[in-house]
Amino acid sequence: MPEHTKEIEVIRQHFREYYSHNLKSPSSLHMREFGFGFEKKIDFRHKSFSSDLELKNFIEREVQMFMSYSAAYYRYPAAQPMQKKEYLGADLIFDLDPDVNHANHNKIYCSYCLETIKADTLRLIEEFLLKDFGFSEADLIINFSGQKGYHIHLEDKKLRELSQEARKQMLNYITATDLDLESILVKQQIGYGRFVLKGPSKDSSGWAKKLYNNATDFIRNAKVEDLRYFGLRKMDAQDVFERKEFIMKKMESGYWDLLKGLDKLWENLLKNSISLKSVNVDRNVTFDLARLIRLPDSLHGDTGYVAKTLKLSELRTFEPTKDAIAFKGKNMKIRNTDAVEFDFGGSHYNLKADEEIDVPDSLGMLLLLKKHATIV
Repeated sequence: MPEHTKEIEVIRQHFREYYSHNLKSPSSLHMREFGFGFEKKIDFRHKSFSSDLELKNFIEREVQMFMSYSAAYYRYPAAQPMQKKEYLGADLIFDLDPDVNHANHNKIYCSYCLETIKADTLRLIEEFLLKDFGFSEADLIINFSGQKGYHIHLEDKKLRELSQEARKQMLNYITATDLDLESILVKQQIGYGRFVLKGPSKDSSGWAKKLYNNATDFIRNAKVEDLRYFGLRKMDAQDVFERKEFIMKKMESGYWDLLKGLDKLWENLLKNSISLKSVNVDRNVTFDLARLIRLPDSLHGDTGYVAKTLKLSELRTFEPTKDAIAFKGKNMKIRNTDAVEFDFGGSHYNLKADEEIDVPDSLGMLLLLKKHATIV
């Protein structure tokens, strides 16, 4: 337990009050392992609870800053070492976090990071989980991580049986790992010494369809100089430009042979498709069956935000400083320790070092938890 301070006491009071009314247990509570932390995400693990009341009593007594639970189901979730737990399966979980290594990153609240990772999360759901893998929206449990990312849980009993290798293959597909042009565009022999180039069609799916869409968009909008840039001679580029409608009609059925000599173009369009459509997810969270993940609707100990469960329609307009606030209706007087400038909850703040200021509880808790303020 950390050293007792006025700040620690205020934090504990706020967290205890929140959990007295808002604690939600995960499904199959008695089969899950739990981990908790006060100064870091997991100070200890191998805890289990037999009922909602037992979990509630523990949280109100101990007031931990971080609460995590296992994607896995166990017969004996509190047993140690791991093999004694008797693994029974695991949910399929995806964890997305933004890259904070950019010039404009704000250490207090970075709207750029949150918007980019929300776009990635929507793309993962819409392009891959719903369209390519065929899940339904009802299969998904989406939640904000409580800080800067998102988690997607799929708890279908059939998915619990997925092996680590199967999960790895899903990750490789989403991230386009090892995807190459030869697996999508194939030279097909039609006679002695004669070949045609067969590729994706309008009825293709997956990455083949993504390349098809990118390629047809390019041909539809290409000018002669665009085609020449990718390696066609002037006369051939002019011919493609004049016959583009006929060429795209042939491409609809997978016949790409009217576009000879454009290997450089296809390679670049595939790279562009991968850049635009692939999603960078935390591979360890999906692949590691013993991994613990933040409990949905719990509080994040670095921000005080709720790891809020969201519908897909809510995700599109979600903004943490308005929609994931746990502490409302009061103000807190703090002393800011370092000069910092940021936007929060629709207001702009430019705080000077050692400045005393009244702020909303939600912002005061954020600054206390990030150790950028003390209580006055």
